[in-house]
Amino acid sequence: MFHYILIGIAVGFIASIFANKYGKNPVFWFWLCLVFPFAILFLFAQGDNQEKQANEYTECPYCAELIKKKAKVCKHCGRDVIPKEVEL
Repeated sequence: MFHYILIGIAVGFIASIFANKYGKNPVFWFWLCLVFPFAILFLFAQGDNQEKQANEYTECPYCAELIKKKAKVCKHCGRDVIPKEVEL
């Protein structure tokens, strides 16, 4: 029983660190992963999607809205932008 508590605490601390990195609530993720240690897999899946999205989008230099890096025209303000290279 004691081993399960230690594993839960360790997973909770790891989850809180990654939740803070991904912009999520670290306290919520600590307690969630303390009770359900496998919930950390959902956190990793969400963080991976955010990193992919961050690599795909950039900020418009005129209106500061997110647009795709390949965009030639901002869909929000309609101004021409220079497309940036997409990193693979």
